[in-house]
Amino acid sequence: MTENTNIERLLVFTGKGGVGKTTLAMCMACYLKEQGKEVLYVSFEEPEDVEIFLKLGIKKKTLEVAASAEGYVGKKLGSKTLARWVCETKFFKSLLNMLPGFSYVILLGNILELLHNDENLHIVLDSPSSGHAITMFESCYNFKEVFKSGLIVDDINKMLEYIHQGSILKVYIAALPTEMAIQEGMELHSSLKTMGIENIDIVINNSLAHMKELEQAPKLPMSLKAKIELEKNVIENSNQISQKIIPHSLEVNNIQVISDLKPSVGHCA
Repeated sequence: MTENTNIERLLVFTGKGGVGKTTLAMCMACYLKEQGKEVLYVSFEEPEDVEIFLKLGIKKKTLEVAASAEGYVGKKLGSKTLARWVCETKFFKSLLNMLPGFSYVILLGNILELLHNDENLHIVLDSPSSGHAITMFESCYNFKEVFKSGLIVDDINKMLEYIHQGSILKVYIAALPTEMAIQEGMELHSSLKTMGIENIDIVINNSLAHMKELEQAPKLPMSLKAKIELEKNVIENSNQISQKIIPHSLEVNNIQVISDLKPSVGHCA
């Protein structure tokens, strides 16, 4: 490990669907880029609005299991041609279907290889759901138990050592400012902690209670005041773990929303 790897360079955004993970991840990518960092936005699914990355000047990469598996096998066999043939066989495809978690091990390996090959690179990973994040990290430990020893276990050990000894991993669990959503985030927090992942923040997104516009408003409807008070109570009651608050944005355009929230997300870095 070089000194350069002892910083957070793999920033994973996860949480339940619909909590704003993609927006937060893009805000972080923009913030890091403005700080002069080399940034790559990575996702498991092709983003709906591809043009926005061009407008923001952010590099993106969509991870694909087939391509990542072919690359991994090619390195082990020393031949891209042979790897392509192996990965096209029914046996190999069946193996991935029978061991779905193994694809996440391959994808995580792909991500770590990108970081290892470029010590200046920062990757912001937009994980589509809580389940994906847990499976990605949990699979490494599961397959160590399944295979016990061999090339795959050796590679998994190297991956885990790189993550933990290098202190490169930071996980952000996004949640909405409701009791149930924050509780789900805390459960995910606990699950990741059992895997030895320590650097975790819960990011409470879309908070009305932390909007400066509403704080300065002379008079608010009773229903809105009640919602804000409920938010404050929920957030206060859940402050026993590290958490960050992102205010609601009044902007409508995606570019404007990202510009509006970027400073708040930058404070999470």
